Amino acid sequence: MGRYRKQMLQLMMEKKELDTKPVLNLHQDHAKEVQSQLERICEMGQVMRQAVQMDDKRYCSVKERLAQLEIENKELRGLLSISNTSVRPQREETNPAAKSPEKHESS
Repeated sequence: MGRYRKQMLQLMMEKKELDTKPVLNLHQDHAKEVQSQLERICEMGQVMRQAVQMDDKRYCSVKERLAQLEIENKELRGLLSISNTSVRPQREETNPAAKSPEKHESS
């Protein structure tokens, strides 16, 4: 009886090895596939990070340029208003005839 059990145990162990080998191979293949996909995902993530960094740099340079242009525009408007206010009194002084008909028309 002990011999029978021993033979049956050996047979079952051999059968287990045969049964588990295909499953183990499938599992290993699946693990390799998952690993390769994970590597591809990491590569795509790195590319996306680089793209975001480039976009951020571009955004900052555009924002900085816009701020410079706004300051320049403000200064130019200030100069224009100074120019306009200094030109008006000179026109009135050099052209008194243009001012007097307006007074006659309004009376």
